[in-house]
Amino acid sequence: MLQQHLRAHTGEKPYECPWQNCGKRYSRLENLKTHVRKHTGERPYRCTSCDSAFTNASDRSKHVERVHGGKKRYRCTDCQCAYTDPSSLRKHILNAHGQMEWIAYKNRRQNERQNCFLINE
Repeated sequence: MLQQHLRAHTGEKPYECPWQNCGKRYSRLENLKTHVRKHTGERPYRCTSCDSAFTNASDRSKHVERVHGGKKRYRCTDCQCAYTDPSSLRKHILNAHGQMEWIAYKNRRQNERQNCFLINE
């Protein structure tokens, strides 16, 4: 455990991908194992709600939260659509309302953040 922690500071990456011409290196063996699954196509972590499968448990958890559950906190200000993650909202705004509306949305969010800082000063 301490050895792993020290690698974060030293940048040491002793675990190298065995696939020819890959060259990826990792500080943790578990990260190398996950990476190798991308070469082999192995996806042992399956979603229990759909046919999706993943190379690691973390990606599966994010999928379950984003697709099958979770609160839809990211709302479109032009229509009633809501999403569980910001990238889905961005895609919606661009596809449904166009690039200019996306720029307007980003500007509104930026102004909200600036106003929040002013209120809290």
